[in-house]
Amino acid sequence: IAAFNRLVGGLALLVALFLIAVPVAKELRTMLAYRRAASPVGAALAAFAHFQAEGADLATPRRTSESPLAYAARLARQRRASNADALALARICEAAAYSARGVTDAQAGDARALARRLRRSLWRSASWAQRCERLFSPAGLVAGRSGGGREQVRSSS
Repeated sequence: IAAFNRLVGGLALLVALFLIAVPVAKELRTMLAYRRAASPVGAALAAFAHFQAEGADLATPRRTSESPLAYAARLARQRRASNADALALARICEAAAYSARGVTDAQAGDARALARRLRRSLWRSASWAQRCERLFSPAGLVAGRSGGGREQVRSSS
């Protein structure tokens, strides 16, 4: 019986560690993406990637052929995100990715603030099951995987 108790205790510890490690790893991934952004373009793209990851986990993933603007509009139509905030973030992202001028520091700061507001909106509109999946599913953490069909916007930096 002592061996069984140690086994159960060990399994309980592993489950607890998993339930802590996955959400922490997801938050660290987002923080590192922002820290690694060496320019306003990188910061704006990190902000959209943050929104896209949260949207994929809490609402619906971005389709492979879907532009940032189309994805933002789709989430807004589904009432999962604020239309004005989602479209503003997508426009900044597209300017960062495709404009020869890129974006300014102020626009990159706006993108980060928009991503935070959109995250709150997505969390409010998500079911408990979606919230649990977002927190505890390691699917988006697998290396080499874009996570739920998420396509990364190319960086022109």
